[in-house]
Order: sequence, then C-alpha cells, then structure tokens
Amino acid sequence: MMVLKTIETDFARLNFYEHFVITEMHEGIDLDENIVDVMIQFAVDFYGNKPFGYISNRINSYSVNPVIYFKISKIENLAAFAVVSTKMIVSYNVQIEKAFMTKPYELFDNLDEAVNWVKQLVNNYRTDN
Repeated sequence: MMVLKTIETDFARLNFYEHFVITEMHEGIDLDENIVDVMIQFAVDFYGNKPFGYISNRINSYSVNPVIYFKISKIENLAAFAVVSTKMIVSYNVQIEKAFMTKPYELFDNLDEAVNWVKQLVNNYRTDN
C-alpha cells in the first residue's frame, strides 16, 4: 500500500491510495457539512469518476453531525465507507450514523480489515456498475 497523495488541513490528514482514502480527523473538531464539502472536493479532484472507498481512522475524539451522511450518500462513485475504532462510544455513534447512510458502511477494529473490505467493495463496484 503506497500513499499517492497526502493533504494536511486544519481539520484532518487525508492519505489517498489507488482505490481508497484514509482520513484522520484532528482532535476536537466539529465535522459538519462545510468540512464534508471540502473533503468531497478533494476526493473528486483525486478520483474523478472512478469508484473509491473512504476509511475514517478514528484515532482522535471529535463530533460528527450525522446529517452529513445524506450528502456523502450522494457521491455516486463512493463504493464503501468504513470506520476504524476500538472505542465503545464510536460503535454507538456508528449505529446512529448508519441510519443516515445509503452506501455500504461498516465498523472495524483494525485498519487492515477495513482496507480489505473497502478494496473488495471497490472491485465489485467496478464490475457491477
């Protein structure tokens, strides 16, 4: 796995790979629609209309407005959305967030499992769509 591009912002680090992006949001931010708009633009600029997956590596604590998932669900070439965390509070939050998401969305306790799942869905997306 080789990082093809890294973007550092005041709210996150985004590492772009061939078929997915891994993000690590900064401690204490409020993830809202404005930030999501910026992140979507980064993904559009990098992937164009190629299918890709999104992995949220939740190593820091921050708040997420679940309505952002309505917007994220509209990204046509987003094949999968994974969250990586071993924190119990995150697993509760993911259950709420999933209700707002129409794309495949799963929680993993390690990055390797998330990467494997996302890669599989991106590959299937390419053959199914």
